[in-house]
Amino acid sequence: MLDWLSNNEQWVALFGGLSLIAFVGSLILVPLIILSLPIDFFTRQSNCNPRVGIGRLCWRAAKNLAGALFVLSGVLMLVLPGQGILSLLIGFSLIDFPAKRRLQVRLIRLPRVQRMVNWIRLKGKREPLEIPPAWEG
Repeated sequence: MLDWLSNNEQWVALFGGLSLIAFVGSLILVPLIILSLPIDFFTRQSNCNPRVGIGRLCWRAAKNLAGALFVLSGVLMLVLPGQGILSLLIGFSLIDFPAKRRLQVRLIRLPRVQRMVNWIRLKGKREPLEIPPAWEG
């Protein structure tokens, strides 16, 4: 193992740097995003806009790319330092895919996730998020 590390110092430095950036980024961005969510984010009906223009397509592409980066960093943070589950939740919130709403609600219903999200909102002087009952979503 030590031989591999010494032979691949540039890869170790690259992945170490990326891990540090993802960790610091998650400490800053995840709470900001959680605080910006409206209280009824998980209980309100989706208001999907069927209009498609070049600006809207560019916005959706950028939003999906940002979501994919959050999902990737969230998966990495499941084994590296950081807020993995919360990053996954935010990433899945940004990406457009079938059954997205069901996955979001299942993740936010996890007791540890709910506690962490509401703790962040409490520290930011925001009300806890409304969570739909288990039979909805």
